[in-house]
Amino acid sequence: MGVQHKSRPLFGVQFHPESICTEHGRTIIENFHRITLDQLAGSLSPRLMPVLKGIADTSSPMDRLVDSGAPSTGMTLRWRKQRMTSTPHDPTENIFVSLYGEGAFPSFWLDSPPDVDSARFSYMGDASGPYAELVVAQGASPNGEPEYVDERVRTIRLSKSDFFSELDNRLQSRACPQPEGLPFSYNCGYVGYIGYEFKDQCGGRGLHHSELPDAMMLFVDRLLVFDHRESDLYMVCAGYEGESEELNAGKWFDLVEEELELLQEGNLKRDPSPFLNTPNRHTPMPMFHLERDRCEYMEDVRECLAEIQEGETYEVCLTNRIRSSSVVEPLDLYKTLRRRNDAPYAAFLRLSDEWAVCCCSPERFLRVDGEG
Repeated sequence: MGVQHKSRPLFGVQFHPESICTEHGRTIIENFHRITLDQLAGSLSPRLMPVLKGIADTSSPMDRLVDSGAPSTGMTLRWRKQRMTSTPHDPTENIFVSLYGEGAFPSFWLDSPPDVDSARFSYMGDASGPYAELVVAQGASPNGEPEYVDERVRTIRLSKSDFFSELDNRLQSRACPQPEGLPFSYNCGYVGYIGYEFKDQCGGRGLHHSELPDAMMLFVDRLLVFDHRESDLYMVCAGYEGESEELNAGKWFDLVEEELELLQEGNLKRDPSPFLNTPNRHTPMPMFHLERDRCEYMEDVRECLAEIQEGETYEVCLTNRIRSSSVVEPLDLYKTLRRRNDAPYAAFLRLSDEWAVCCCSPERFLRVDGEG
C-alpha cells in the first residue's frame, strides 16, 4: 500500500520485511527508487501515479457542477455553548433521541464513550438546515439535476467517477474558517461513508458489487457537539453573511436550548432499549445466518495461513457477514450495541428510510484537522 501527495514530494509505502521475497517485493523497491530519481530530475513519471489518476484527475469542468443553491463564497460559523449540569454521566443518547430519534431522516450520531481521552467529542445532526444536501454515488440523475426524497432533503446523485471531484468542489465553495473558541476541528461539512467498492476509483479492481450506494455524504450545516470532558454542548450553525442568516441561526439555537432545558429538568426520560428487557415466551429471539458457513470459513482460514507462510502478508482480518430477517428499529439496535460494546469511534448513520449503519469501531483510520 502506497501514498503520494498530490503536489509535494512526499511518499510513503507500507513495506514489511517479510514482503521482500514475495512476488512484487523487488518491484516495490524499484518503484520507490525510481520515484527519487524522477524527483531529482524535476519530473514525476506518470506511470507511478495510478491512485492520483483515479482520484484527482477525474475533475469535471466547473460548468458541469450541479448548482449548490448557495453563493460561491465560503460560509461563516455561528455557535453557542451550554453547560449540561443536571444530566446523566453520558447524556448524548438522551439528546439524540429527543432531538433526532423520531425517525429524523437523514440523521447521524458520531458517538464516543465518556471515558476515552482519544475520543473526547460526540457529534450529531440531521438534514433540517437550509443548506443540507445528500450526495449519493449511484448513477447520475437525469441531466445532472438534483433529486428530492419526499421533499425532506435535497439529493444529488453522481456517478462514481465524478464523486470525488464534485465533492471537493462543493467543499471548496462552502469552506468555513475555523473560529476561535471551539475546541474541536469539525466545523460542519459532510458526514457519511465511502464503501469498499469505491476502490475501483482509487487504483483497485472492481471485483465486488454492493446493493447499496457506494458512497453517501450528508452536508451538515447545523451541528451539535458534546464535550465529554467539560460537559458542554456546542450548537454550531454554518451559513452566509446577512441579517436573515443571523436570525435563522438564533432561532435554531433557541429551539435547541428549549429542548435541552426539558432534558435537564428530567421531562425527557431515557427510554430503555427493548433488547435489554428480559424476553418472554411471546418474543422470538432474532435468528442470524452466516453468509459463509463454518466449512467455508475454515477453508478461508487455511488459505490465509498459507499466504502468511509464503510471506504474502503477516496478518489477516478475516470477516464474515451475518444476516437476519428480524424486524428491528435501527436506533434501538444501535442503543443496545453501544451499551454492551461501547467504542471510541462508534457511529449511527441513518441516511436512508430502508437501512442504517450501526458502527462500534475501536480505531480511527485517518484524521484531518480543521485546516484540511
